[in-house]
This record gives sequence, structure tokens and C-alpha cells, in this order.
Amino acid sequence: ISESVGGIFGQFRNSFNHGEKPVYTDFHISDSNINSNGRYVGGISGLGDGSYCSINNVNVTGGNYVGGFAGYQRGTYQYGNTIKDSEISGLDYYIGGLYGNAGYVYDSFAENIKVYGLNVNTYGVGGISGYNGVVQRCGVIDSVISNAGERTGGITGYTSGHHVYHSFIRNSTVTSYDKAGGIVGQVHSG
Repeated sequence: ISESVGGIFGQFRNSFNHGEKPVYTDFHISDSNINSNGRYVGGISGLGDGSYCSINNVNVTGGNYVGGFAGYQRGTYQYGNTIKDSEISGLDYYIGGLYGNAGYVYDSFAENIKVYGLNVNTYGVGGISGYNGVVQRCGVIDSVISNAGERTGGITGYTSGHHVYHSFIRNSTVTSYDKAGGIVGQVHSG
């Protein structure tokens, strides 16, 4: 099983970053297919942090931690990422339009995307992220978020006491076998 698969980077780490600034900026990818049966699969990076990047007409398929931008975003502040006309699908958990797992996401948007959880055991599927920390000023437009499993949301599928602020979903469909929400599929606190 492969791990950390991305359209530009498999894994991008910077030990000097300390979570304050994105590691990379201004990358753009289009007309591509990124496929893996493993975890940490993304359109730009499997595992990594970046801002002001765009994804257009990209298909990303993976096992868990799958995102149009990154499969696993490690917790730095991400700004201004966009995805358009793309399809993201995963078999296990944390599948998102931009991120499978996200730390802090700001001013990022998904338009005309399809995000699919393909298995009845899949959980955490969302238009921006499958699982999130903080999401603020983000939007999902003209999109389909569908999960054969549970915890599915227009913005995020699952959050554990974190927050979604000033974000929206417009002209989009969210479907799930269980625990579906227009903004968040399930909030776990405690």
C-alpha cells in the first residue's frame, strides 16, 4: 500500500516552520489523475501545508486521508486555496474537497466538485475537509458531497470540538447513509 502520494509532492516537511507559515505557496495543478490505495493522497501533496494554490480538473482517489489539495494538512495556517471542476473519492475515512484532515483553513473555496465516500464504513466526508480544526470564510458552490457511510457535511464531515466560522454552502447536495449536515456531519465534543 502506498503512502503520501501527491500531484506535485508526496510529502513536504519543514522542521523550521513551527506551524506559523505555509511551507509552500503558489502551486497550480490541472488536468491530472492522482490514484493510490493508501493514505495521505492529495492533488498537490499527500502530506503537507500550503497556501494560494489552485486545483482544476483533477481526479484524486485514495484509501484514507484523501483531499483535492492535500490528504493531511499538518496544522499550519492555510489561506486562499481553491479547487474547481474536480472529483475526490476515498474508501475509508477523512475524504475532503480540499483536505482529508485539516488544521486551520481560511478563505478557501470549492466549486463544481464531487466528493465521494465509496464504502458503507467510510466516515468523515466534506466539501472542504473530511476532518477539521478551524475553518473560516470558506465556501462550497455547485457541488455534490455524497457518502455511502456516515459523518458527511457540506463544509466538513467530522469535527471534534473545533469550529467552522463564516462559511457557506450554495447550490450543492449533501447525502449520507447517516449523520449528514449542510455544514457539518457530526460535532463531537467532550
